[in-house]
Amino acid sequence: MSPATKTQYLSAHKEMVHIGKRKDFAGRICQLEQMTARRAYEIFEGRGRTHGHDLQDWFEAQAELFVPLAGELIEGEYSLEWKADVNGFHSADFEVHVDPRRLVILGRRIGKGTPEQSEPALRCDSEKEIYQVVELPVEVNPVLVTAHVRDGVLGVFLLKAAHALARRAAAA
Repeated sequence: MSPATKTQYLSAHKEMVHIGKRKDFAGRICQLEQMTARRAYEIFEGRGRTHGHDLQDWFEAQAELFVPLAGELIEGEYSLEWKADVNGFHSADFEVHVDPRRLVILGRRIGKGTPEQSEPALRCDSEKEIYQVVELPVEVNPVLVTAHVRDGVLGVFLLKAAHALARRAAAA
């Protein structure tokens, strides 16, 4: 395979995802949390305001509002890799933000003719939203992150912080 053909093949099957915070990221997270809280409270009221089921209500609200991702976290000696099936979504639909111990994934696919500002509970099947927070077992370097969608799978590659520091010290 020639280099030009190989580049075309890779670009056709592996799409890079936006990493980092956009200026409205915090506002979007607040909006998603408020929608979840509002729906969880409706579930609480619908059950006759019976206390003691707050986590169950929260998870039920999230399941109604967002596309669930069954992700897999693979830990290597120097890195972590998180993978999830996201069939129907493309790289442009995602935003990934990484803190040292947390991975946040926002995804939004809007079908043709769907109002962009509609509430998730009111959306049709052509409009889907992903909001996933993954607590990481070790610290990672939030700067050394790559994310892509390949063959319907979102992959996020994170370098462990200890390895990044050792690598930087060795280079100095």
